[in-house]
Amino acid sequence: MENYRTIKDISNLTGLKYDYIRKCLISFEDIFEPYIKRGKNNSILFDDNAIVLFDKIKQFKESNFSLEVIKEKLKHKVDINPAQSHLNQTQTEPIETILKDLRELTKEALDSKDQTIQSQKNHIQALESKILLITDGRNPEKFKEEQREKELKKRDILFEIKNLEGKWFVSKKRSELLKELENLI
Repeated sequence: MENYRTIKDISNLTGLKYDYIRKCLISFEDIFEPYIKRGKNNSILFDDNAIVLFDKIKQFKESNFSLEVIKEKLKHKVDINPAQSHLNQTQTEPIETILKDLRELTKEALDSKDQTIQSQKNHIQALESKILLITDGRNPEKFKEEQREKELKKRDILFEIKNLEGKWFVSKKRSELLKELENLI
């Protein structure tokens, strides 16, 4: 059972624009005839072999060839018999190989995407664990409250030290306050 694809499917697979594919169908009618089937409402459907042709057309287009030059190059590459509706076995083997390679590349791309997502999750978890290390695993609100209390205590100690300036016999008290302030810092 063959998979048939619409023009939009071909556009998504190859990257060619919808209008360009329509132009190719008109210009290369004799080349695409064996690979086209009509679907519901007379829509145009392509078999898997057409993907390979459109891929070649894309390569030629990227090399800045005109439609006429592309047509000539395709005629030399594809030996078409209008009475033949499908490629013979020797011609389908390379197409099957290309399709297999495309499937493998798609699988590799999906695997790569999954690995990227997993590495990003790991990175996020590492960053979250660092956030917990900053607060020693305490609730951030509790941590902020403790920081405010430390700041208030520092201010109180500095205020007491300033009040002791110029007073006699308070050096012991002053040194105790300085040690307490050092411990807070």
